[in-house]
Amino acid sequence: KVQQEVFVLQGSRLKEMILEKAHMSNMSFQPGETKMYHDFKKNFLWYGMKRNVIRYVARCLTYEKAKVEQK
Repeated sequence: KVQQEVFVLQGSRLKEMILEKAHMSNMSFQPGETKMYHDFKKNFLWYGMKRNVIRYVARCLTYEKAKVEQK
């Protein structure tokens, strides 16, 4: 089986759309930035992707609330 990645161009609104869609689909268990990044890199590729994923998850209030509740 050949794994294929989608290369997303720099400055594309598609990056934000991918982040939003993926994060919304995982809202029930909030995977966090590391898991989300590793899931992403299986299918997508763009310059600064890890940084973008970390920033996106950090802005998520639901994720922050879940982290506090787990402590």
